[in-house]
Amino acid sequence: MIRYEDIKTVSEIFVTKREFDQSHALLKYGRTMDHFTRQAIYTAEKLLRSTGLHSFNIDSGLIIASCTGPYSSVKETAIAVKESGYRSINPGYFPNVMSSTALSYMAQRFDIQGPTCSILTTIDNISDVWDYTSIQILCGHCIAMVEIYVNDYGWSKGKYVIGRINE
Repeated sequence: MIRYEDIKTVSEIFVTKREFDQSHALLKYGRTMDHFTRQAIYTAEKLLRSTGLHSFNIDSGLIIASCTGPYSSVKETAIAVKESGYRSINPGYFPNVMSSTALSYMAQRFDIQGPTCSILTTIDNISDVWDYTSIQILCGHCIAMVEIYVNDYGWSKGKYVIGRINE
């Protein structure tokens, strides 16, 4: 039985806009992914490295939170359509401007098979993420959660939270 007090943060990281801007070009899918998705994946990769693990636990869940969602990616696409028409849009890129796309990419890339969720929230209500994480662990839906908060075209942060089982 896991108790609320047994839920612990294993690792927490912060990614500045400058750090992300200097490194995101190295991502494998950089040309077909929107900025929001690249930023979320980069944050998760850095979080994984900070844990010292080779992979997140297969029974982990994932939550991506943002106060903007992929707003700037949708805006860029709208401007491109307005200025150059639909022919200027890479068909592999346009569908990738949704929060659920980042969620799907990350679940596949990191083999996360627990509950997944993307939410819009403000930085003042970031506790919504903790609420979702703790409920999923306490209900036994997963043993750990990967939390990613992406502020589109700004900073991002990640947290790996695990519940310890008491016998």
